[in-house]
Amino acid sequence: MNLRMSRLIGCLLPLLLMGCASVQRESPPPSDRLERALAASADFPVATGAAVDPAFCRPGQACDVVVIVRTARGWHISPMDLSTGPEIATSLSGAAPTGTSWGGPWKVQRQDQGPVYEGTVRFVRALKIDREARGEITVPLKLTYQACDAFSCRPPISVPLSALVKVAAK
Repeated sequence: MNLRMSRLIGCLLPLLLMGCASVQRESPPPSDRLERALAASADFPVATGAAVDPAFCRPGQACDVVVIVRTARGWHISPMDLSTGPEIATSLSGAAPTGTSWGGPWKVQRQDQGPVYEGTVRFVRALKIDREARGEITVPLKLTYQACDAFSCRPPISVPLSALVKVAAK
C-alpha cells in the first residue's frame, strides 16, 4: 500500500466509524414515534393510535400496550372514570389475545390534571406474554369517546385499534 492510499484510509476510517456509531443509536420507542405522527384538527378533533413498547417482547415477560389520544386545540374528551355532565366517559376495551394476559388496569398519563382529557393522553396497560408464546400477536382494542368543545359535543364514536406484539425467541 502506498503512502497516498494509507493517508486516504487514515482520513476516511474515523468518518466511517462515526457513521457506524450514529447508525447504532437506539431508536425511540414505537409509542413515541406514533405520538409524533398523530395530528388532530378542527375537522377531525381526535386522533388515535396504538403501539407496543418495547417493539419486541420475550416469552415470560411483560410489555406495555400504549393507546395515544391527541385532541385538537379547544377540544376534549371525558375521563375514563367519570363524565362531566351529559358527555360519555372515555372507555377502552379488548380481551387479551391467546398467549397473553393483562397485567393490571389501564393507567392514564397526561401533562395536565384538569377535569377533562385535552392535548395528548397516553393510556398504558401491561400485557404479560406466556412462556410458550412465539411470533406476532395482534392485540385488538376498542376506544370509545365523545369529542366536545366549549359549545357542543359530537356524537360518541367507537374506534377499533390494534397493536402488534412481536414475541422474540427466548
